[in-house]
Amino acid sequence: MGTAPEHVKQHLTPAALKQLNLHCCKPSWSDSGELIKATLPQASLLVPVVTSRPDYGCLILGFSPSIIEPKLAEKLGWFWQVIAMYLYDTYRRLSGSNNVRDSQLTPREIECIYWAAQGKTSWEISRILTITERTVNFHLSNSMQKTGSTNRQQLIHNCMNIL
Repeated sequence: MGTAPEHVKQHLTPAALKQLNLHCCKPSWSDSGELIKATLPQASLLVPVVTSRPDYGCLILGFSPSIIEPKLAEKLGWFWQVIAMYLYDTYRRLSGSNNVRDSQLTPREIECIYWAAQGKTSWEISRILTITERTVNFHLSNSMQKTGSTNRQQLIHNCMNIL
């Protein structure tokens, strides 16, 4: 919650954050919707964090009402949305909560990771699992995104506890 005022923290429970993110998929000014008006303080910008994980989060930027116009704030929100995603991923990585068990890998993704850990190429994995090479790469790419891995080797390392 950072340095949010206490009355804001009371309104922004995990359930409220989930509801905000489900109904708000783009940056929104505090005067733009009933749900946002009820939850956020006046003159604030809600920037939802969009990730591949089943988490819910948002970046809330408070402004002095006399300094910024709502339309300009919403335009700035689009830039903050890109930054918020990276901030959130960095926070997850540094906080140690980037656990592979939390990432909800599918059984097929786990199979592809297993065979990649055995040293098989995407083509070889596709023949073993009777799927296309493109599908194997799709599963491995999704797995990398879910686990915060940057390449195949890091993916295998991050998933050693489930293989």
